[in-house]
Amino acid sequence: MCKRSILTCLVLFISVTAGAVSDFSFIQLSDIHMPYQQSQEVVSTLKETKNMDLANYGIKMGTTSFVMVTGDLTEFGETGWPSLESLWKKIDSPVYELLGNHDNTWSSNRDKMWKLYGKPYYSFDVNGCHFVMLESPMVQDPMPGFSREEIEWLKKDLSGLHPETPVFLALHHPLDSSEFVSPYERTRLLELFQPYNLVCVFVGHGHSARKHNFEGYDGVQGGSPVKGNPGPGYNLVSVSEDTLYIAYRISTESTARIPILKKPLARQHFYPQINIETPQSEELLKWDKLKLKTTVYRFPGSIALPEYQIDGGRLIPLANTGTQFEGDASLSNLNNGVHYIRVQMTGSQFTAYRTQLFYYEKPEGPHALWRKKFPASLRATPLYREGILYLGDMEGSFYAVSTTNGKVLWTFKTGAEILSMPLIDQGNIYLGSGDGSFYCLSTSGELKWQFKADAPIYSSPCIAEESVYFGSKKGTLYCLNIDNGKQKWKNTDPQYCIESKLAVSNGRVYVTAWDSFIYAINAANGKLIWKNTAAGSTVRPAAKHYYSAADSDIWIGRDQKIYVSDRDWYLSQIQPDSGTLGWYTTNTLAISLGDKNKYLYVRNLRGEAGELEKWSLEGEKIWTSPIKLNMMGQGRALRYSVSPIEKDGKVYAVSCWGTLYCVEDETGKELWQYQLTPQLPVLATPAVDESGIVYAAAMDGTLTAVTLK
Repeated sequence: MCKRSILTCLVLFISVTAGAVSDFSFIQLSDIHMPYQQSQEVVSTLKETKNMDLANYGIKMGTTSFVMVTGDLTEFGETGWPSLESLWKKIDSPVYELLGNHDNTWSSNRDKMWKLYGKPYYSFDVNGCHFVMLESPMVQDPMPGFSREEIEWLKKDLSGLHPETPVFLALHHPLDSSEFVSPYERTRLLELFQPYNLVCVFVGHGHSARKHNFEGYDGVQGGSPVKGNPGPGYNLVSVSEDTLYIAYRISTESTARIPILKKPLARQHFYPQINIETPQSEELLKWDKLKLKTTVYRFPGSIALPEYQIDGGRLIPLANTGTQFEGDASLSNLNNGVHYIRVQMTGSQFTAYRTQLFYYEKPEGPHALWRKKFPASLRATPLYREGILYLGDMEGSFYAVSTTNGKVLWTFKTGAEILSMPLIDQGNIYLGSGDGSFYCLSTSGELKWQFKADAPIYSSPCIAEESVYFGSKKGTLYCLNIDNGKQKWKNTDPQYCIESKLAVSNGRVYVTAWDSFIYAINAANGKLIWKNTAAGSTVRPAAKHYYSAADSDIWIGRDQKIYVSDRDWYLSQIQPDSGTLGWYTTNTLAISLGDKNKYLYVRNLRGEAGELEKWSLEGEKIWTSPIKLNMMGQGRALRYSVSPIEKDGKVYAVSCWGTLYCVEDETGKELWQYQLTPQLPVLATPAVDESGIVYAAAMDGTLTAVTLK
């Protein structure tokens, strides 16, 4: 339940019974980027909207029941939150927010949403209408996507609704945006709404007031007080006599004169039922040909164009056999792994679809030894030790998993998301959580001690000299006694979020923060030795903190020099004694060290694919492997700072859409590839055991053991 205002309880009238809708009005505000002064001025005009004319609809705006804010509440994460809270105190109506990419990238405001709404995504009801508020940006990352736990929550949230109850969906990223990794990321979300009456999708992100339609669902974008198009303003929304009216008001004008959308609340028809008979859901296929069979019920009118596609590829016609629609699908060009098939039926005025997952593994090539599905997304890189994987999920559960069969050996529950890889030392496990606690566990899952930090903990720890070091979201660096968790010292020189893994060498702790600096701290007493910027924050003339070397881990080569990549996509060499910048190069997303710390492995940002490279520590490129890790160009910019990993003469890397690659370390030659997900994101570096089995964790909640044997 929303905790923004006590007034909420006065305006909400919960109803899941069809036909119980009564009139109300609200305001869609978006992309306010606090603490911008212009946003504060625009928000001050919200009180003027009562009885305001809505375009040429012939109706007036009523009393504002609430204000919906569709993301980018702040400009730079947590720094804008105090001014945001002050702004809401000036508004008489309840406020419902959701996070945008600016709120979730450099210092996530997710902890604020946990406190306000119980989750970063939530729902509420007003006068017989149901509102769903989703989190579309990734945590500590600007790219959009939907976590497994969010999808599962949404299924339960919708399950109690009457099919004719008007439903309104709100999220930050437009569903027609090319920033999503794949069409499946979006259509699997909308598929959940097919049995229900989804009236409108409210979005932000684009700073423009416009109507759009995706997969047959109407949507509106909220404009912005900051450089909004056609001017700084917001959408006025009225539900009157079972009709939805939306008009955009430029804040300096006396009317909301720009029409955006008018439509009835009543659903026009029930969504048809499409059943994919073959392949069955998550069926394992081992042959190159598939006889696709599907049936359709309750389609409005006749079907003019029955088609199917695999993994978002070209649409192929289906034949109507009288009782079913059938087609012969070739699978020979698919990688071994997970795929999806989409059946699409188009009539004169309506297109309906259904998707279904299947597995395909031909005898040759890599295959899954086992695949385990967890209840929440897996963002943290798994740690392998002696036949066991240790990893956390996005709802705060930490697991020990057998590598033999994927069986969970034990679970330990924290209070919020676990984003980072744990650490094991002398039989103890050390990990941080988004609940702000740092934990020490035994290898049997028993709590040994717990330390409460000043903010969520997203960085991976490091250990040296009987001490464990980690950073918090507020930028505080902690040093604890590894035996009892007692604080030895803390350093507050970093001024913003510490997200990446720390490194310790020669009595110094090296840490990066989203304040643009790299720090060298005395490991014994916590005193600052030096701080300096990497190439991105050095080259940029303004807003240097946006381009910090803060979301990719620090690496120390055998030459003792520091190597790090930054958000302006530079790879920098840093001198360990002084912090001065050595050589640097562009187009680098993420790096790692391997082969006894003698070489750098680089995930680059070139062309339309993104490649894997091997570099010497002196900055000389040794090879380029033309595997496809990112998608650049054609209106798309899909890239994640996920490091590759080298193990026993092979280098492993994952693409944005879940392809696992294995290349030869000496030459960069591709050895094999395996599809881990149905084109859904993988944000964790894989783990590899001594026999070459690869363990990959993904945002769809799957942990997969892949081998060639």
